[in-house]
Amino acid sequence: MSDVAYDVEQIRKYLQGRLSEEEEILFQDRLARDPLLVRELEQSLRMRQGLRQLQAEGYFARPVRRTTDAYAQSLLRWLPLAAAAVIAVVCLDVWREAPQPLLTTAAGAPVEQTFNLIPMRGADDDTLSLPAHGNVEFRARPQTLIATSYRITLLRDGKRLDSVVVAAADTEQYLDVFADSARLAPGRYLLQIESASAEPPGPPVTYSFTLQRHEGAPAR
Repeated sequence: MSDVAYDVEQIRKYLQGRLSEEEEILFQDRLARDPLLVRELEQSLRMRQGLRQLQAEGYFARPVRRTTDAYAQSLLRWLPLAAAAVIAVVCLDVWREAPQPLLTTAAGAPVEQTFNLIPMRGADDDTLSLPAHGNVEFRARPQTLIATSYRITLLRDGKRLDSVVVAAADTEQYLDVFADSARLAPGRYLLQIESASAEPPGPPVTYSFTLQRHEGAPAR
């Protein structure tokens, strides 16, 4: 099976929920690293949604009876254009509603605040001031973990928000991830680092901190 055919088959199984837990984790890791695979997944989602919309609109329903040859020819001539228009509208809606990742490995926007996370035993959580707009940068050391890539997971009040796979640490042994401050609500957070390239991954390194808004900034 070619790589393209394999990717198509994996996407189909992923959308149908037919991947095993291990296969789903590997597939999501590839999504974090492979923009082409993300694009193929988006195209599959758009096509599926477009076909469902067409079916709901009755474009695939068998006609009760035919009237004249002229009517049939007119229908055949305009149906592809109508279908294309419906698919275009549906695809636009799907694109607008597709959730964007919270954590990224590239800033993509000005960094308003950098947080250097350092674990401190027996100490209270750090309270960090969250800007009203722009990106924030989280910098953390993997500590005792040694791997070629790491999975970084952000949780708020015990609920997982997002995770991303990051390559080995920079020359200062820090791992850097970025998040849109407007999408971060005040609260208690955990940032976990675990190996994404070692089996078994071992226990994660965890950083605990509290985010609060600048005084006068709008609450979320």
